[in-house]
Amino acid sequence: MTEIPDQNDRPESPSKENELRNFLENIYELDQSTPHRDKAEKCYQKLLSRQDEFVGSAIEDEYWNAVSLELFHIGQLEAQNENIEQAKKYFAKSLEAAKKGFSDEWLAYTEGTIHYFDNNQTRLEQTINRANDNKAVLQRFLEGLKKRGEPNYKEDY
Repeated sequence: MTEIPDQNDRPESPSKENELRNFLENIYELDQSTPHRDKAEKCYQKLLSRQDEFVGSAIEDEYWNAVSLELFHIGQLEAQNENIEQAKKYFAKSLEAAKKGFSDEWLAYTEGTIHYFDNNQTRLEQTINRANDNKAVLQRFLEGLKKRGEPNYKEDY
């Protein structure tokens, strides 16, 4: 039976961990460099190119957080362009990555966004109170669904 290494016994050196942290910081800066997050696809591709270096590392959670965020931003761009089916696929992928590292608050926001696009008011209502920082967005989504009976991301976001 193979033993799973303790988190303190991870193979990367402090300099490798710092290099990976710097990489994630550069991804975040690139993502934030435009207000519409239109660099998200490029960020996501860069993250994918280094996935093997992060998996099993001491900062793997941070990697999955970044992946989830970029997938979410791609989904938002698709939603803004009214490519709703594509947007839903990216939000679902974002949720899967989030489950590997993010807090419950981010999970709630991602889940709530998916419920919005699925026009599921009941499930959306159930996630709102877990979303803290993004609670207002989810509330706008719910109000939009109640008002129109269907999502309109441009109007509700």
